Amino acid sequence: NEATQIVIGGTLRVSSKDNHAKISCAKWEGIITGVSGKVDFDGIDIENAKAAIKTTADAGDSVIKNSKVLNCTRPFEVGKSSKLTLDHVEASVPTTTGSFEKSYVEVFGTLEAHYLKYNAQTSEGLMAEDGGTVIVTNALGLGTVAGGVSVASGATLNINGVTVAETPVTLNGTGVGGNGALTGTGVATVSGASVVLQTSSSIGVANAADVLTITGVVSGAGMNLTKVGAGTVILAAAKVGSLICGWTVKGK
Repeated sequence: NEATQIVIGGTLRVSSKDNHAKISCAKWEGIITGVSGKVDFDGIDIENAKAAIKTTADAGDSVIKNSKVLNCTRPFEVGKSSKLTLDHVEASVPTTTGSFEKSYVEVFGTLEAHYLKYNAQTSEGLMAEDGGTVIVTNALGLGTVAGGVSVASGATLNINGVTVAETPVTLNGTGVGGNGALTGTGVATVSGASVVLQTSSSIGVANAADVLTITGVVSGAGMNLTKVGAGTVILAAAKVGSLICGWTVKGK
């Protein structure tokens, strides 16, 4: 029935990489981890859930790898002070949703995407909310996110040593701890995609060796863009200067 859900208070471990386990109903709520609860999945298919994996505030660190989350309205919801790591995970949303349903991935804690193939064809995209951090460590970490990545005030999108292409990014504010709404670690690139300042925002490169290159147009009429940290930010699009109000550099 549609109200069916699996609630995890301890650890639920599935190891079935070579012969995937499957959890599927016509329509159901999904899996929720309670305080200190966590999942450790290696080889599982989860289908037709409203919220496939939902980690509540202060849940344990969960890991999903070599798995599929298919036809789920909200594939992942990450609660405050919890962490979800995705590695070789395929996710998709329904081709249509109900009048009052919204399809998205929402992050209040930490989502670390080592390799995520996200077919978000009807989705509002991936939303990092206040206090949330999305860490991308693979060029395909964000998959195909039709709605792009929206970073709320107080949240951060971190590109960690990879090139992420063709995923639009919307920025707000100064990020977690004031370290940047968009940050780069190591040699990182946001390639070909637009970066829109919805409000005045910061881009951060904490260490002197960090280099973040943005090849797409950075826009946001009347908004200020601030670079923070000791590293280097390269804005490669010639139009950037005419589309934002001001550009401030803090740090070396």
